[in-house]
Amino acid sequence: VKTNKIPIISVKKNENGDIEVKWKNTVKDFEMPIFIGPDKNNLEKININNTYQVLSNKNISVQNIVIDTFNYYIDVHKD
Repeated sequence: VKTNKIPIISVKKNENGDIEVKWKNTVKDFEMPIFIGPDKNNLEKININNTYQVLSNKNISVQNIVIDTFNYYIDVHKD
């Protein structure tokens, strides 16, 4: 363990209208998979790192995004 900070997943809409996610409050080159989807019945495992990446599921919006926070000790910030 290199830090005691709680990882934060940052969610935002980019200028093209796509949803992007990345980890914040983490060590350099942090990478961890997490389950994300438009609802709790349609979660998919996505590997996220410290740079913003576009989610391929176009049914996800900043408002309806569901992130598995039950099985992970993380925080979520929606920008």
